[in-house]
Amino acid sequence: MGMGGGAAAKEITVVTLLLATRGKLDIPDRVSDWKGLRHAMQQVTGLSSDRIMAVELLWTPRSESDYLTIPQMEADYPDLVPLGPASPHPQGAAASGSGK
Repeated sequence: MGMGGGAAAKEITVVTLLLATRGKLDIPDRVSDWKGLRHAMQQVTGLSSDRIMAVELLWTPRSESDYLTIPQMEADYPDLVPLGPASPHPQGAAASGSGK
């Protein structure tokens, strides 16, 4: 099972976004749920280009022929927090559609 408690993933990729900005961002020290992640990403995507000093995007594994297992991920990234399955609709958001 592994981190999320759901079905075993066949492919796992860890993505790290490093961002150097001018000024303080209104993001928590630690993201522990989808709501917190959504909030942090909204803060990042709302930055004006004059506030962004540097960006680095890293992913593991880097090679298409490599793979990362859950035990490897848990050993290499012990501070990762499992978020579980994403909610199809953010809390407080109404589902789109005609309601038929």
